[in-house]
Amino acid sequence: MTSLLAPDAFAGRTIVLVGGGTGIGLEVARQVVSAGGRVVLGGRTAATLERAVAEPG
Repeated sequence: MTSLLAPDAFAGRTIVLVGGGTGIGLEVARQVVSAGGRVVLGGRTAATLERAVAEPG
C-alpha cells in the first residue's frame, strides 16, 4: 500500500497506539513507521502484538 504520509512526517516522534495489533490500528502503525516514526503498541493479548511485530510490512 502506498503511504499518504510524507516520508519524514513522523521523524523523531514516538506514538502510543492502543489496539495496534490488528486491523486499522496495525495499518496505522505501519504507516507511522514508514513515515519515520516509532510506535509503541498496546493491546489485549501479548500473542497478537507479538505477531504484529513479527509480520513484514
